[in-house]
Amino acid sequence: MRASIVLRAVIASLASSTACGKLLVDFKGGDEPSKLGAIELESFNLGDRIPAGQGGDDVFIKNEEDSDLGMPSLHYKRSAHYRRAEMRILDHDIQEGQTYYVGFKFRLAHSRKGLAIFQWKKADKVAAPAQNIPIDLVHSGNDQLTLEYTTPGGNGSDRSPVWHGPLSSGSGKENVHSVALAINTDNSGKGWLEFYLDGKKQKFDNGEERLKDVYLFTGRTYPKIGIYRGESAQGDESNPEDHTFNSYLYRAQISDTSLDEIAEAGGLNASQPEEPTPTGSPEPTSTPLPTSDPPTPTPTSSPEPKPTCKRSRRSSSSKRSRRSRHRV
Repeated sequence: MRASIVLRAVIASLASSTACGKLLVDFKGGDEPSKLGAIELESFNLGDRIPAGQGGDDVFIKNEEDSDLGMPSLHYKRSAHYRRAEMRILDHDIQEGQTYYVGFKFRLAHSRKGLAIFQWKKADKVAAPAQNIPIDLVHSGNDQLTLEYTTPGGNGSDRSPVWHGPLSSGSGKENVHSVALAINTDNSGKGWLEFYLDGKKQKFDNGEERLKDVYLFTGRTYPKIGIYRGESAQGDESNPEDHTFNSYLYRAQISDTSLDEIAEAGGLNASQPEEPTPTGSPEPTSTPLPTSDPPTPTPTSSPEPKPTCKRSRRSSSSKRSRRSRHRV
């Protein structure tokens, strides 16, 4: 009896592990950047790449403490005449017909119109149907964020705002924000997108909580987190501070299994409390048949544990995906 109970518990545990899946990306401030992806630095001109570590104090991405908050972070820095400091993530790993859950926690020291903090980027922007950036999060003004969607076709840049709202920047804890996105890559015209900011599910400008019937995978596509554009024009030295950006990334998680898997990075724990773990009910005991001898009660079995997908605190090595290799 005891062996049977143990065997059932082992099987249930294995089933739960399989159902919950593993994170594709599980990055914490203090980790090496390579655990998140590939560093991309760029000077003023598009395509003028700068090798990692060779941008001096003007442009870099490095493992460094956020000195304002005393938190380990991945520090992004861009001076006024630099175009890009981003991490390219899961390149070649995103597939059609899947749902991906992306979450990240960060702080911007300063923002302005034109600064993008996230891109769901198509590698070959002119490959038919042309679609340069299927979705991005870009500032439409100081501390004003917009989510844009690009309709495929034409020159690949038919971009429309689908959500907008405030996003504070500065040096305090109140300027730490969490973003979560659920991105469905169906390519038959039935793809969809959901968006969470600071733990709250957002309504798009059309009043719906899901952006439906969109194309979010028309070729090799991958997520990028960082600071892109918003630079000052060449030769313009009138206000370099306004075009200099510092961003601090504390947490990033990506899953192809469930939103729960990215709850920590996506700031979803507070808004979606975990359900109590269900427990099994003891099996009923049989009624002894009457005999001339005193009845002997039938032993009862221990409650059988039921698998749940409640998030456990696994080590970072156990969460790494089979696709954790990032190609540069």
